[in-house]
Amino acid sequence: MFNKKGQSVAEMALFGSLILLAFGTLLSYIQSQNDQEYATMAAFRKALYHACTYSSNDGAEGAGASIQYTVMDHRRNVDVYNRKTTSQMASGGGSVYWAVPEVKEDVDPPSRIMYEINGQLFDFNYRDFVPQDTEDADGDEKDEYTFEPGNIDSTSSLTVRDSLTKREDTAGITNIRNYNVNETVTVTIPYEVKDEHTEAVTSSGTLLSTSQNLSESGGHSWRTNF
Repeated sequence: MFNKKGQSVAEMALFGSLILLAFGTLLSYIQSQNDQEYATMAAFRKALYHACTYSSNDGAEGAGASIQYTVMDHRRNVDVYNRKTTSQMASGGGSVYWAVPEVKEDVDPPSRIMYEINGQLFDFNYRDFVPQDTEDADGDEKDEYTFEPGNIDSTSSLTVRDSLTKREDTAGITNIRNYNVNETVTVTIPYEVKDEHTEAVTSSGTLLSTSQNLSESGGHSWRTNF
């Protein structure tokens, strides 16, 4: 009888731990997918907002533009395998062309490329990177170049400091736990300008290079009385 009870307790401890581990892994996956979906929806909403409210001074009357918007958000999620947090990046993109404004003759509608990285907005006009349009045989303006942003290169370093202090008196013990999380994120985005007909690269460079410091600190305490 005693051996059967001991075996039951051992089985509950073993399988209970495995069930909790599987459940925690599932929750981590759901959280990651939820962050990714939120970033995608946020990118479209912000692209729509900037497209329908953009006002240009280069000849376009009214509001409206073509917006390519990308959201990148570095988040620290719970790691079920240890007490430290893990850094994960959620990203999403959206493109909206809001054809509201009346565009004057020989004036192209505004077209912007926007990157929002951890809440910081970077706004670019791709025409600043390509040569001026030329004319074809009929005298019509013709854009002979294409602008292509490259793959986003994102690196991060995470440092977690955790300290526990105990203060004992005649009535009990007070435990104080403090933590500090410091993360440095570096994002680099290259670009290429290609000939529209031959696909040959005519120029290339760095569209965006930024380094951000993300930090968070906090703590809690509890007391045990004698």
